[in-house]
Amino acid sequence: MTFHVAWTYIITFLDFFGISIFIPLLSGHLKSLGASHFFIGVLSSVYAGCQLLSGPIIGSLSDRLGRQNILIFCLIITCVSYFLMGLTNSLFFMLFLRITLGIFKHIQSLTRTIIADHISSKEQTIIFGRINAIAGISFTLGPAIGGHFAEFKNGFFYICSFTSFIFMLNIAIVYFYLEDSPRDKMKKEDKKYVNKIELTNLIKIIPNNLIDAIRRLGNINWNEYLDLFLIKFLTSVAKDCYVNNYSIKVRERFQVSAKLIGYSLSLQGFFAALSGLSIRYSNKLLFKNKLNLEKHNIMIHIFVSLCYLVVAFTERVEIFVFFGMLLAFANVILRVREAEILFERCPESERGSLTGMGTSITNIARMLTPLIVGIVEDIYGLGSGIILGLIISILAIFVSINANRTKAVIMKND
Repeated sequence: MTFHVAWTYIITFLDFFGISIFIPLLSGHLKSLGASHFFIGVLSSVYAGCQLLSGPIIGSLSDRLGRQNILIFCLIITCVSYFLMGLTNSLFFMLFLRITLGIFKHIQSLTRTIIADHISSKEQTIIFGRINAIAGISFTLGPAIGGHFAEFKNGFFYICSFTSFIFMLNIAIVYFYLEDSPRDKMKKEDKKYVNKIELTNLIKIIPNNLIDAIRRLGNINWNEYLDLFLIKFLTSVAKDCYVNNYSIKVRERFQVSAKLIGYSLSLQGFFAALSGLSIRYSNKLLFKNKLNLEKHNIMIHIFVSLCYLVVAFTERVEIFVFFGMLLAFANVILRVREAEILFERCPESERGSLTGMGTSITNIARMLTPLIVGIVEDIYGLGSGIILGLIISILAIFVSINANRTKAVIMKND
């Protein structure tokens, strides 16, 4: 069967659309069940922590058992978990389901790995840019539709059921249209093993291969990718320093209404989508010759740092909002570049494992940054979180420069 990248766009849209309907209303539902703010925070941290631990393992399983098989398995678990969330009123069972989702919901990392398996590196820039644009569109539409569902009696049940149905659609799409690519570089015994797998006995196969998948992680030369993971971590922390408690920062700093804050967030989402759609043209504008991913990455990091500098010290809300839009635009390009550089450097047989590790790095940042920013802002004031993001972004510039020099030395020696 011929691979059509359009199916990955549909999967991405449905995945983010389902999340954007569900997540904004989760905290309110938990509060109605009697959950404390601490419990709601624990629910978020536990999810990120489970994503952190399970990402590389799920990726390694996909390297061994096939992307399509593991993606379908994860989608089935995700579909059932969201449906059960709509049925339960138990906070502890809700916690269990969030843990389950944290372990198995790796839809985007697996989808991106499938794209890298089928699409040449020259075309991946455009594909990943469009995916980020689709994500921005999904998060623009989803909350509004979720809000209408919430107005019904038992609205949260309808939201969970609708989200579960969305993942059922994704299961069908993956099953019929996202077959694994031929793996010419795979060891013969692995290739023979993958061909024997059928979806009906996948549940039996996964536990038997879990230990082997973990063992295969130990065979990867992680030192070769430390610079990329460090850059990804610093980029994620810097961004989270900016977005953490965004509404409170803007309202108290500029004394503006909630409506204006909402508009600013919508504009940032629009510019994120615009960035993904226009990434091909930005490449042609900035690099008429062959694209050097590492140098481009350094340039974007410098631009992002300048944006953080402006939003940290400006006294005008118009300038703050405008450069926030530029930040949203540039951060999408950074995410695309990080994925491209990783896929360019790693062999096909390790893509799943390394993509999973990248997801784990992002979740480490999501776990640590709110705590760090909270401590810093308690000591130094509300705007100090963005200044911290500026410092970390500048550090990412130097790490990126060093990574580019290291690559140049390696290429010269080769």
